Amino acid sequence: MIRAKTPAVGKDVDDFCTKCKMLLNHVVVAKVGETIKRVKCLTCNTEHAYRGEKPKAETTTRKAAKPSAATVKASDYDTLMKGRDLSRAKKYKPAVVFEKNDVIDHPKFGMGLVLGDKDGSKIDVAFSDGVKTLVHNIG
Repeated sequence: MIRAKTPAVGKDVDDFCTKCKMLLNHVVVAKVGETIKRVKCLTCNTEHAYRGEKPKAETTTRKAAKPSAATVKASDYDTLMKGRDLSRAKKYKPAVVFEKNDVIDHPKFGMGLVLGDKDGSKIDVAFSDGVKTLVHNIG
């Protein structure tokens, strides 16, 4: 039987984040042989043990939380953009540095709101059709 090779240290892998309470993109921090032991969430930067499985269904009902960078959907776009000065939006270019809560004007996706910086060169941006990951601070 041929076993699939797990991602190397420093590579991306999906896992359930214990802080965000969602299945999200993580980076592999530690392995023993081919077994992933620790990962770091690329959304909240929390490091935790790798679970490698989907979370168990919750049996309790929770109050609806305010949208965060990890849970923003296209339907949240209007709420996020409300009260923002669109005339001060920065034109999107990969070389420009963007910060959280910057309003940007993308030539393809339109107006968006920067939700957060992933690693100094990638940002999550909420657009009317959903969240996109874009490069920034390049060159």
